Amino acid sequence: NGIWVKNSGTSTGGGHRIAGNTIVGGFDGMGGEPEDQVYGSFYKDSVIESNTVTDCWDDGIQVEGGNINVAVRDNRIERCSLGIAFAPTLKGPLYIERNTILDGVTGFYGANAAFKIGDAVSSVGTVYLKGNVVRTSGDGVKQTNGGLPVIIADHNVLQVGRYVIETGDATPAGTKYDFDCAYSTD
Repeated sequence: NGIWVKNSGTSTGGGHRIAGNTIVGGFDGMGGEPEDQVYGSFYKDSVIESNTVTDCWDDGIQVEGGNINVAVRDNRIERCSLGIAFAPTLKGPLYIERNTILDGVTGFYGANAAFKIGDAVSSVGTVYLKGNVVRTSGDGVKQTNGGLPVIIADHNVLQVGRYVIETGDATPAGTKYDFDCAYSTD
């Protein structure tokens, strides 16, 4: 992993600013653990911006956990299996804004998607997807585990080769996809 954060409880962690890095290769470009706990990954009050992440086997940027006031913005992610993973977002709000995700590849677990969602059966937070540009042969938004967050998406460009949005569960009340440009060759 390029940058990996490991938190041990709610009294630690958060407050990260990760900016201006170039990460090439590895399993996850950046992320953290534990993934299914509120204090997991970047936890709270963190900003991940203006990074370039390429050629990862799994997640380009993984923000899985509480995601309390976490912003992922203005990053460029290329040739990763999953562009930005936020499965789960247990508390929120999580802001994913103005990122560019290009040329996804089938990775370690067989996935190929710009955004990985799911794995949030309870305490589901809200995710704001705003102004992102996706051009990939895989899926746009893909659910990988049970449970979905509320997603408020607008002004995204999702140009994909498979499903623009693929979920297995009903979308929760409050989910909105407005003013997005969506296209699939599938």
